[in-house]
Amino acid sequence: MRIKFNTTGRGKCYYIIRSVYRNGKNTSEIVEKLGYEDEIREQHHCDDAIAWIKQHLKELNAKEEASRKVLVPFDAAALITPGEQQSFNIGYLFLQRIWYQLKLDLICSAVRKKYKLPFDLNGILSRCVFRQILFPSSALSTARFTKDFPEQTEFEYADVSRALPVLSREMDFIEKEVYRNIRRILTRPTSVLFHFSMPSSPVPMDLILDEDALPLAMDIHPENQKEPQTLTPWAEELLASLPISRCIDCTDADRTDTPDQKLHDSGGRFFVRRIPINGNIVIDRQWKEALDPEGWSVAIDGKVQTGIDIRHLADGDRKKNSDRVFYKAIPIEGDGTDQDSGENRLLVVTFSLKDQDEQRDGEDAADAELDGFHAVITNLPEDEMDTVLATLREGREISDFFGIRKQAFREGSAEVSQEERTKAHFLVCFLALLVLRILKKELGGNCTEEEITDTLRKMRVTRIKDVGYIPAYTRTKLTDRLHDLAGFRTDYEIIREKAMRGILRKSRQR
Repeated sequence: MRIKFNTTGRGKCYYIIRSVYRNGKNTSEIVEKLGYEDEIREQHHCDDAIAWIKQHLKELNAKEEASRKVLVPFDAAALITPGEQQSFNIGYLFLQRIWYQLKLDLICSAVRKKYKLPFDLNGILSRCVFRQILFPSSALSTARFTKDFPEQTEFEYADVSRALPVLSREMDFIEKEVYRNIRRILTRPTSVLFHFSMPSSPVPMDLILDEDALPLAMDIHPENQKEPQTLTPWAEELLASLPISRCIDCTDADRTDTPDQKLHDSGGRFFVRRIPINGNIVIDRQWKEALDPEGWSVAIDGKVQTGIDIRHLADGDRKKNSDRVFYKAIPIEGDGTDQDSGENRLLVVTFSLKDQDEQRDGEDAADAELDGFHAVITNLPEDEMDTVLATLREGREISDFFGIRKQAFREGSAEVSQEERTKAHFLVCFLALLVLRILKKELGGNCTEEEITDTLRKMRVTRIKDVGYIPAYTRTKLTDRLHDLAGFRTDYEIIREKAMRGILRKSRQR
C-alpha cells in the first residue's frame, strides 16, 4: 500500500491505495480515504498530519503483512477456460538456482554468439537438463515439457534439433567453463579421483568424478573403439593441473587400458573391477564360499555386523533390509587378467534384496538363483570396504543415469547425425548429474537422489487466474530445507502473482 493525494482548490486530499491485478491488467484501488490535512488533525488529534499519515500507512502495511488474507471468488456454475493450463511444476526452480550460480546461462550466451544462433540456447539446454532430472522417461518433447513451468522460454519445437550439433561440438568448452565456475559456490576435493569406464555399455564412456562424486570430465567413444587410450584434450588438461594422490578405477573385467597415465602417476593404482557372477575360472574355488548364505556382513550406521544368514533377511524388517547391501570379502591370489601382478586381491560379492526383486520380475524361478548378487575384484584393502561398496553403488547409479535414463532426442530433422545426438544427450546427462549432486551436497547428503527428484517432481502449484498460485504438494522437512537453501518460499497457502514473479527472478540470480 502507498499514499496518494489529489489537489483541489481546498488543498491536498489524501488516500491510501494499493495495486491489484484484475482481468489480466495491473490497476489500483482505494483502501481508505483520509481527507484533507485539517480534517486529519482534527479527527485524530495530532499536530502533524503528514507524520500521522506515514505512521498510519506503516501500521496498515504491517497489519496486512501479518494477516495476508486473500478472498478468492469462485463461481460453481462457471467452466474453466478451454486450453488454459491450471497446474504447473515449480520443483525445477531449485535446480534453476544452481544452473544460474554455475553461470550456465552466460556459457550458453557465449556459444549462441559464436554461432549466431537465432534461438534461446540457454532455454533449450536448461530445459533438457531439468527434464532429464525430473522426468527422464517422459515421452514429451522438450518444447512441450517446458509448458509445464510457470515461466515460458522462447524456443520452438524444431529449435531443439538445431541446437544438438552445436552442443555436440561445444561439449568440451561447456564442461571446462562449468568446472571453472563451480569453484564460486563450493570447494571440490580433487586429490582423490574416481574413474568409471563403461566400455560394454551401448555407448562406451569414461567419466571422472572428484572425491564428492561430482563429475569432473567425460568422454564418449564410437562403439567400435572399446579401449580408448586418451581422454579429451580438456580432460587431459584438467588432470595435468590437479594434485592427484590417488585414483580408483571402476571398470569391467575385460578392460585392460587406462585412459590417461596421469591418473596413476602420483599414487598407487587401485581398482574395483566388475566381473560376471560365477564366471571367472581362476577363482572358481572361491565361489562356493562366496555364495554360501551364511557368514555375510553389513554396515549399519557406520558399524559392521557380521555372521548374517541372508536366507532370513525377509523374515525380519524386509523394508530396511531391502535398502541394505550385504557383502563378503574373500582373499584370492591374482585375478587372471593381463594386469595381474601376482599381488593379493579381494573377491567381493554383494547381495541386495532390492536387486533380487528387480531382477526376478518376469524371470523363471529356475533362472533366478543368482539374482541379487554382484561381484568385483579389487586391490583395495579389506579395511576400506566402505570405499569398495561406495564405488560399486556409484558405478550402478552412473550406469542408470546415462543408460536406463537414456532418452533419444525425438524431435528434429534427419539432418542431425546419430553421433551429434548421442554427444548432446551425454552432455545433458553430465550436466544433469552435476546439478543434482550439487543440490544433494548442499542438502548435507542426508537424502538420496531418488528422494530429491521425487520431491521436486511433486512440487506443483495450481494457478488461480488474476489472483495467484496455490501449492498442491505436501510440505516436508526436505521441502523446508530446499526453501532455506533457495532463499525463497513456495509453500505459503497462496502465492500472489507479484510474489511468484519475485520468486522466478530469485531463482535466476547468480
